Amino acid sequence: MSVLAVTEVRLDASRQRVIKAKMGPVIKKGNEWMAAPKLVNVSEVVNAIKSGDDVFTIFTVGGNLVPGPRLSVMTYPEGGEGIYIDGPETPLMTLRDLPAF
Repeated sequence: MSVLAVTEVRLDASRQRVIKAKMGPVIKKGNEWMAAPKLVNVSEVVNAIKSGDDVFTIFTVGGNLVPGPRLSVMTYPEGGEGIYIDGPETPLMTLRDLPAF
């Protein structure tokens, strides 16, 4: 099982769904990259979570990496899957608070 972090996202036109992300492996504490994050479709994030990888958000605060909330998979009413913050939202640590690209 890997520990992965999402550091940037691209949202759809409605700004409701993540369609792409920059994701990479981090050390278990989540404050250091093991390899540079790469651009992936949200389906790759979904597959990582489904395969048992630990996937969470990561934010840069004052030049330091700060682990954010864990991500989970959601199924949309009309079909398809996406990601969401698992648990209560932490102020300034939502998917919309990640840098966009």
